[in-house]
Amino acid sequence: MDALQPERAERIDLGATSVRVLMTANVTNGAMTVMEIIMPAGTASAPHTHLRDDETFLIVAGTFTFRADGRVERVPAGGRLFLPRGSRHSFANDGDTEARAITVLMPGGLEDFLRAATGPDRPRDAAAARELERRHGLDFTPDP
Repeated sequence: MDALQPERAERIDLGATSVRVLMTANVTNGAMTVMEIIMPAGTASAPHTHLRDDETFLIVAGTFTFRADGRVERVPAGGRLFLPRGSRHSFANDGDTEARAITVLMPGGLEDFLRAATGPDRPRDAAAARELERRHGLDFTPDP
């Protein structure tokens, strides 16, 4: 058994957006990572691709707008969205209030990328950032 009290959840700030790490790959023997995404109104993620993991979003507050592989889908609280690995996507909170979602990534490990990308030893140039992405099975190459 493994329990996490809410006040002990690790928080990682990604600019305006933040995540709370609820379950790590270490806890699940690599099977999954579970995080809460907290997005202020008017914010968006950069377009990116997960090359190794499938990603499920369970919307708990507000509405998220997802853009993936040429499609747009608005998903309100109570809904969900599944993105298979290899799907180029971004998500945004186009609303007037904070939006929150639980995201499940399978297999786990994205928390290691987020820590490395935002920590004191984070990449300081584009080449180092691309290498970090590659090591973690991610691609943030800008759209043409």
